[in-house]
Amino acid sequence: MNIIENIEVNRFINNIKLSGVEYFSLGIIKGDQIFAIFSSPTWQKFYLENQCFDYDPVIKTAYVNYDMPVDWRSVTVLLKKEAFIMEARGELTGCQEGFSMMKQIDEETSAILAFGGIKDFSTVMDAYATYESEVTRLIDVLCAIYFPLKKKKKEK
Repeated sequence: MNIIENIEVNRFINNIKLSGVEYFSLGIIKGDQIFAIFSSPTWQKFYLENQCFDYDPVIKTAYVNYDMPVDWRSVTVLLKKEAFIMEARGELTGCQEGFSMMKQIDEETSAILAFGGIKDFSTVMDAYATYESEVTRLIDVLCAIYFPLKKKKKEK
């Protein structure tokens, strides 16, 4: 997993925090390559050190529910590692409410995003509705940077 450092991304995270969103993350996934943004450095460190991506029950649920917000509280936890990840997410981000969503970008590329907050779930969803177009633009920009389209060879 590669961590994205970008001034525009940092500005976006600071802006959405003003709306009641305490936590934001975005991952662009293509094959086995993942480029990610975490607004919480503590959660980012934990997530990477513990290789949570393959075990995260939120990610697993989002993968089978494209374009549908997955409420963190509705996620079924079956394994100890999954429970450990869910508990750590709340403790390290400070968020008890939130959702994650998987978006299909093209045949090979997806984006997973998460919004979390301390307040009620509707506040987090309202913030997403407010910033959805900016999130979409951010996904497009990051895909263009990290997964540029290959130019087709001209046929003779």
